[in-house]
Amino acid sequence: FEDGVTGAWFPATIVRGYDAANVDPFATVTVEYDDLVADGEDPDDKDAVRLRIDMPLFARVEFNGAKRTLPCVRRELPERLQGRGVERVANERVEALVLDAWWSGIVTGMTGSDRRAKVKIQFDSFPFGAGDEGSFEPSDVRTHYVYNHDHDRWELAGGAIGGSKDMPVIVDAASIEEPGEASIEEPDYNGTTANSNDDDFMDAIDHFDNTTVAAEAKREAERAEAEKAEAEAEAKAKAEAEKA
Repeated sequence: FEDGVTGAWFPATIVRGYDAANVDPFATVTVEYDDLVADGEDPDDKDAVRLRIDMPLFARVEFNGAKRTLPCVRRELPERLQGRGVERVANERVEALVLDAWWSGIVTGMTGSDRRAKVKIQFDSFPFGAGDEGSFEPSDVRTHYVYNHDHDRWELAGGAIGGSKDMPVIVDAASIEEPGEASIEEPDYNGTTANSNDDDFMDAIDHFDNTTVAAEAKREAERAEAEKAEAEAEAKAKAEAEKA
């Protein structure tokens, strides 16, 4: 979640994983980016070596005084659902393509008219984005969906559309580092591999995308309740001491 790329999702492919039956939500996978090249490579060379890094499935982030567990790897939205190039309406949830990455936000309106019309977007705030604003060609804007792991389908507010499980992934910008500088130790993969078309592997990601975040929310609520009880006890003890 580095400055300048907070909330950006880059297209990539999982090229090395682990045993999905014994998956750790904070373990790492090796991803190869579609559009980012390795250090020293020419970005304009179509045969350039693509950047590969170790990426955790989830990361711990602190904001607004609380810690959250957020995904760093998620499914890529199928092209047939993207709706690129269409006119947008105010308050619609979308994603915009900026510098080879997708950023999510809300449509605030259209600028211009007819063929010159652009989509004006207010991007999500930290840690889901930088909170800035911009105008984009309709062809660089797609509908924002979320994946319902329990029902195996893509959904948006007010409806649901099914999607295939055989698809690439997109990777959050949080852990983009130069090769050899990865801050996370590479785990023992026991000779297993996985890619974006491995249903068992993706199911494991889906499972932890639900259970880990839900468990984290429960823990945060319990911590808040404990802090409240402790504060009330201290206030009561102080009041009794003053009376004495």
